[in-house]
Amino acid sequence: MIEIFNESKGTLGFQSYNSLFRHIREIEKEKLLETGQMDWSFIIHSNERLSGTYWSAVKALEIFLTPKEQEAYETGLNLLEIWKGDPDNPYQIILTPDVNVKEIKKSWCRDYCIENGYTVCEVDG
Repeated sequence: MIEIFNESKGTLGFQSYNSLFRHIREIEKEKLLETGQMDWSFIIHSNERLSGTYWSAVKALEIFLTPKEQEAYETGLNLLEIWKGDPDNPYQIILTPDVNVKEIKKSWCRDYCIENGYTVCEVDG
């Protein structure tokens, strides 16, 4: 079990990092609807989506792919794109078989909580 604590907001409990992840995404979705901006995001772009973007870019010559997007498209791999508080500077990771998405998601959740004034504890039982 995962518990997050903030002195003013109290303690929230989650069964797993996946539950915490879904909670954070809901907060960020609401923020996007209210303000038009989302500072924290965790998106896996399929190679099919990258392919569509690539061919749109080729036809329009206006859309630019990042080097990681281009590489993921060319190698037939998916791409993980993460924002951690700065929507102008995403992290992009090509999802090769050795990339541990579960650990990256856990780290993203912990970073989000810390950035938003929460203490994170993993609790047995």
